[in-house]
Amino acid sequence: MRNGGARRVSNFMTHGYRTRRLAADYSVPLITDVKCAKLLVEALRMVGGKAPRMKTHTDCMSSRKMIRLPGLIDVHVHTRDPGEVHKEDFASCTAAALAGGITIIFAMPNTNPAVVDHKTFAIAKAQAVAESRCDYALFAGASSDNYNDIREIAPHVAALKMYLNETFTTLRLTDLTVWIKHFESWPKKYPLCVHAEGQTTAAVLLLASLHSRPIHVCHVARKEEIQIIRAAKEHGLAVTCEVCPHHLFLCQDDLDRIGYGRGQVSPPLGTKEDQQTLWDNIDIIDCFATDHAPHTVQEKSSEKPPPGFPGLETMLPLLLTAVHEGKLTIEDIIDKLYRNPKRIFNIPDQRNTYIEIDMDDEWIIPEAMTYSKSNWTPFTGMKVRGSVHRVVLRGEIAYIEGQVLINPGFGQDIRDIQYNTKTSSTLHAPITSVQLADIVNKPLSLDSLISPNYEKPSIHIDVHEDEQIDSVTVMAGYSDVVVLRHSAPGAAARVAQHCRKPILNAGDGTGEHPTQALLTLYNVELRYVNPPGLDMPNHVVNYVAERGISQERFSTLEEALPDTDVLYITRIQSERFATQEQYHKMCGFFIVTPQLMSRAKRKMAVMHPLPRVFEISKEFDTDPRAAYFRQAENGVYVRMALLAMVLGRI
Repeated sequence: MRNGGARRVSNFMTHGYRTRRLAADYSVPLITDVKCAKLLVEALRMVGGKAPRMKTHTDCMSSRKMIRLPGLIDVHVHTRDPGEVHKEDFASCTAAALAGGITIIFAMPNTNPAVVDHKTFAIAKAQAVAESRCDYALFAGASSDNYNDIREIAPHVAALKMYLNETFTTLRLTDLTVWIKHFESWPKKYPLCVHAEGQTTAAVLLLASLHSRPIHVCHVARKEEIQIIRAAKEHGLAVTCEVCPHHLFLCQDDLDRIGYGRGQVSPPLGTKEDQQTLWDNIDIIDCFATDHAPHTVQEKSSEKPPPGFPGLETMLPLLLTAVHEGKLTIEDIIDKLYRNPKRIFNIPDQRNTYIEIDMDDEWIIPEAMTYSKSNWTPFTGMKVRGSVHRVVLRGEIAYIEGQVLINPGFGQDIRDIQYNTKTSSTLHAPITSVQLADIVNKPLSLDSLISPNYEKPSIHIDVHEDEQIDSVTVMAGYSDVVVLRHSAPGAAARVAQHCRKPILNAGDGTGEHPTQALLTLYNVELRYVNPPGLDMPNHVVNYVAERGISQERFSTLEEALPDTDVLYITRIQSERFATQEQYHKMCGFFIVTPQLMSRAKRKMAVMHPLPRVFEISKEFDTDPRAAYFRQAENGVYVRMALLAMVLGRI
């Protein structure tokens, strides 16, 4: 540092400069604003001069309570796609799901056409692949005559759905013998779900018991239904069930407020007693599911309104409100919207997927939520506490502060993910930068690289003297590899001829800097900007031109910046000048400042081999385009890998 470049004495010698330099070199947080320092001192005084107690894994503090949950799973969603996309489609439905903290939806089969065979499954799958923003799986529908064929697509669907009561579909099964044929033909290792109300619930539970197969009961709404399911569980039947938020938070008493037409839903809203019984049996309810069934306002206001409520964007806030009221716990939400759905439907993990919840956000549900096409909600006017702040799906920020950021087509079919995972033991999700940091930020078990007793910060060798080359050769005996940096071109090559240990060239003056070059490999057009007399050597220009790489010369940064993607700037090197007078004349020729960078692209990078002198203003350090400190950190990982390769460790 002392011998490289020009440093103003006042800056170099002060304690302030040394402190800032150490903070930058070792990534130590440093408060430089006096007002902020006074606030910190006062805060420490208020806590008695002791360090405040905090969780060391918490990287920020907030006055609001923020919690992280796994990506939630909604096993009962009507996308209306294909066939009735004026009500909803995969793009709008999955956007609403993300806004509600849901990262996997199960799409019901009562579409147009209904998903009842290979052909109709392919139609629905094509729509989902093209438009889904979150992950999904498709249900298969049981019809009166597809019990022999539908099992062929069992591995590719979420489950088989049997409609045993009247609802918004053409798939209702009224013949008991058809029920039996589906129970016999559908493979037991794949889930089977039923729409069963009232006495039908008892009938289908008996049939499941006779066939010794698991069964999942959708949208339980009545007192007698939850009671018969509890009795079945207590007798050891493999039965699971789900309950919808509108049956927990609404009842028949709310129809006057909602309106008769809009209040139509299947199963219908229960009595106050039905509602309370569901809460009393919350312990045996396996899943919460929205039964998101959107219709337009015009349809719900017609003489024959279709049954169904939208619910993807309101379920979680309602459940979080119940947590604040003591009716539920956060663990209940995780169990019924994550753990249990994964277990019942054999859902694979979603890597790097989670949601962040603002537990303290109080708001009133508006007349219409943001993303569903239905443009209304039965929960209008209800005060809730808790909202979704952020959703991360497979490492990508899918939703944040009210905005869905993921494009249609990002979602994946979880059955495809599961199939690929089983058929290939080497398949894995892409490694994110966070995971990579976790991998490399661990001690690397390499032997000593230099003599352990050598305490000087650097060693100066005159390669023209044989005895100094001997010194390097002797030091190599105390190490596994020698990293050599020298101001004379070719120094590393000459030492390598005499040393039996690997020599890594860390830079030889105006010669080569290969390890630095590893960090700056780009397939780019080259633009040279330099002071007069420091032009790129002709042999370099000719070498590059022979390989068909575009090159341009500029005299000022202002000319080059507007179309530049990466600006690589270095200090003015004093060793390149014959006299100090010439050197000082060139100092300050190019300086990167915030004002200058206003001419550059918003998405570009400024790189520097470091340490800098004055060629990059300190004020630019906070700009997202300032990549030089990230560049230096990445250099650690690259050089770690290089050392490990040289020593045969990888």
